[in-house]
Amino acid sequence: ANKHEAVMFLELLYRFRKQNQRLWPGAKIGELALDAIHDAKALCQSLYDDDIRYAIPFMNQPPRCQEVHGQLFNEHGVPLCREGLPMRRHGINRHGRIMYACPAKRPTHRGHDHVYLPHPGDCPRGVLCEPNSLLGPIVTVAPKDEPRLHPVIHRNSKKFKKLYDSRTTCERSNSVKKQTFLMKFARVRVIAYSFIRLTLISMLEHSRAWVADKYKLAEKTVTKANVFSF
Repeated sequence: ANKHEAVMFLELLYRFRKQNQRLWPGAKIGELALDAIHDAKALCQSLYDDDIRYAIPFMNQPPRCQEVHGQLFNEHGVPLCREGLPMRRHGINRHGRIMYACPAKRPTHRGHDHVYLPHPGDCPRGVLCEPNSLLGPIVTVAPKDEPRLHPVIHRNSKKFKKLYDSRTTCERSNSVKKQTFLMKFARVRVIAYSFIRLTLISMLEHSRAWVADKYKLAEKTVTKANVFSF
């Protein structure tokens, strides 16, 4: 307990990468989910440099309005337009920069065509800043400049929620190993023995999950049969 969890994580990530070079050359981590204690700019920068996409919630919510390189952003890291409205995320351009477009210009369909329609009434000014532009004004943000505020998987996306929910699955799995199968109370001095014990526990855990799924399927089949019998 003499190290911060985020520092320990970076050390383990380095060891994992080093071991991969020997055991699984070419294998790498594509995505990971971490809890809010890992919310630090340096850690996010390290993950970005390693081309790892991450889901890390804010430990402390950023201010509602902050300025970065002359551009104002809200607490979610979304740039604000000239009138203070959150801009609409438009995707990532070919240079890897996140694009944000005018919030008063939104996509829709007209027949089989995908078009962008202006809605001047949604702007406090009542008129468009760039009426001759399809999407403008446009603001582009490079994740490498502010990887904590502007992760590649932005925090308001479905992808972020799905990836972060997978972390809680791991937490529940770890709890089963430690409490249900008594791994927490095991007194083992040889690391190889601990690894064997962990492997056997994982096999039991998966077997229980498979059996539970089969029981659920059987219960649904029986329920449907009873409904049809009436």
